[in-house]
Amino acid sequence: MFNVRTAAAIGAALIVACAPVSVLAESAVHQHVAAAPAAAGTAVPTDVHRAVVNGKQLAGVTLFADHLYVPADAFAAAIGASLTKDANGVDRIEFAGQGVPTLAQLQELNPAVTKYQPLSPYIPGMGIHMGIPGPALVLSASKEGTLNAVEVLFPADQGWQPLFDQQKGQPMEMEGAGLVYYQHLYLTDSAGLVEENAGVPVIIGGRYLSTGYGLKTHRVGERLYIPLRASVELLGGTIAWDEVTFTATANVDYKGISYDWLKQLNPSLTKYGPISDFVPNMGIHMGVAGPHLTVLTDNAGMVAGFELVVPAVAGWAPWFDQPEGQPMELPGQGQVYTQHLYLTPPATIK
Repeated sequence: MFNVRTAAAIGAALIVACAPVSVLAESAVHQHVAAAPAAAGTAVPTDVHRAVVNGKQLAGVTLFADHLYVPADAFAAAIGASLTKDANGVDRIEFAGQGVPTLAQLQELNPAVTKYQPLSPYIPGMGIHMGIPGPALVLSASKEGTLNAVEVLFPADQGWQPLFDQQKGQPMEMEGAGLVYYQHLYLTDSAGLVEENAGVPVIIGGRYLSTGYGLKTHRVGERLYIPLRASVELLGGTIAWDEVTFTATANVDYKGISYDWLKQLNPSLTKYGPISDFVPNMGIHMGVAGPHLTVLTDNAGMVAGFELVVPAVAGWAPWFDQPEGQPMELPGQGQVYTQHLYLTPPATIK
């Protein structure tokens, strides 16, 4: 059995921190651009520079402001993904069954989410908070409906954890919930949540293409071009620049949302450890002693979902995993109800 945490009130108000992207080693490209640099927003096709992704040389390599760009459709094909437009007209490079899910996908996996309603308007740098009155996991989503973060609030009298957003002894006052501490876990950075001249919005593997390099995506006619290095690094791939042949060689082996990626976005997870063995159709529960938001992973270290535990004395809600009046017993916690939020079908968690 796993050791778990307590929560009796859920709310919203999370601040999304943009995860910085490493500095481009691609600056060598600047040394090889012909004569006058291109005007801002102007594409310069190049026969000198090459891009090889997963062993495939991409056609249509282009320079924007002296940075290497590639056609989004060619990049998607090279990494085994597809380029589509969602219902909001946003370009998405997606892997079948992998990546950060949309709210629609979450609703298919978690019927309780169909009852969720907006708890806040769209807030730049934060997104839209989605939830339901009562103890429940709160979701933060982009305008395009992609999950950005999961949040949970804990009554201050349940104790403080170093992983909470507030300092010890400094809980926040929340209407209807009293004094609370809250914890959020981000699944993406906030690049796409800040409407700040970011070019054409693009989502890759469920994550917004970061503009942390000061770069933008571009469209030439009907074709979308994306910065190569930023796109590769967003998916955890590697890229190297050969100054002799003017070739960027990239390798991408994307398998979904890894626990390591989650730790990069949420340093507090370095305090987490396994609090259960592998549980069929759930995975391994990762957490700490005391109140916290639990992460579920499979045996390969990929994130499968999240879990909230609520003491039975706080009451029952229709979205809990257990039927009303049938809480489960957890060592050190007593009678509790739980809510799981799955990012992947439970039967596929191995």
